[in-house]
Amino acid sequence: MVSSPDLQLHPWPEQSTSHSFDSPDLPPEFQWLRSPEPLRFMSLEARPGFLRLTGMASLGSWFEQSLVARRQETFCFSAETMLEFNPLNFQQNAGLVCYYNAHKYHYPVGICG
Repeated sequence: MVSSPDLQLHPWPEQSTSHSFDSPDLPPEFQWLRSPEPLRFMSLEARPGFLRLTGMASLGSWFEQSLVARRQETFCFSAETMLEFNPLNFQQNAGLVCYYNAHKYHYPVGICG
């Protein structure tokens, strides 16, 4: 039997759960889908203090969506955002979504445009 080494605890630092998007880089816990060029649909510089997303394909698409995501880390959580959204027709949406894949996602009530 091999004994385990006597290592000191090394806890991960607490991450902020609130983001103001006031830096030129997206925080590392945020990711996006299916685009090697995120500047095609998002900007932190066009309006400082805001994350600007330009519409792309729908959430059910296997191509490029305008989706910036953060992993859910706990079973129970709450999320909120503020947004400006000017839809041109009923098929355009904006807001928060719980996203698993192109077939499994849920819009919270009252977010769709």
